[in-house]
Amino acid sequence: MQRAAALVCVPVLALGLAVQGVAADGLRRSGQDLIAEDVYAVLAGFAIFADYSEEPRPISWMVSGADGRVDRRADGSVVKSFDTPEELLAYFRTQAEERTKRGIFITGEFTRLKNPAAFEPLMSDHVKKLLANPRWVANRKKNIDQLAQACERAKIDLWVNVTLGGKDVRFSKLTR
Repeated sequence: MQRAAALVCVPVLALGLAVQGVAADGLRRSGQDLIAEDVYAVLAGFAIFADYSEEPRPISWMVSGADGRVDRRADGSVVKSFDTPEELLAYFRTQAEERTKRGIFITGEFTRLKNPAAFEPLMSDHVKKLLANPRWVANRKKNIDQLAQACERAKIDLWVNVTLGGKDVRFSKLTR
C-alpha cells in the first residue's frame, strides 16, 4: 500500500516542482502566476504602486527604490512619480538591467485581488471606502489596463499582485 502511494505521489510531486520552478531570486512560478517568497524579492526589481486618491482620475504611479522605499528628496517630496504610462516606461528604460529584467510589478493593489474578503483585515477604512465606489474601481482598473497596453506595446512584462502579505505574495501577469 505504501509503495503504491509512493508511485502515485512521486509523479505528482515532480509535476508540482516542475510547474513551480523555484528561482534563485526568490520568485517561483506556479502555473501562470509568479510567487514572491518574500515581498522584498519583488521590491528589489522594478516595483510600482498607485496613489489612492478619492477622485477617479488618472493614476499617479510611484516607483519604489531597490530598497523598497519610494525615492525621496532631502525635503521629503517624492521624486519618482509618473502621471502617464509613457513617462513611467521612459524611466523604466533608464534603469539597470538587474532591476528591470523581470518587468514591472504593481504592488499593494486591491482591485485585482483574487479573494478580497480574505484580505479585508489588511485594508484601511479609506481603501474599503474606495473599493465600495464602483466608479472608482472601474476607473482604477481602466488605468491599470492602459499601463498593461503600453507595456504590451513595449514588450515589457507587467505583473499585479493578486494576494497581499509579506510572504508568498502572488502576482498575475497582465501582458502576454
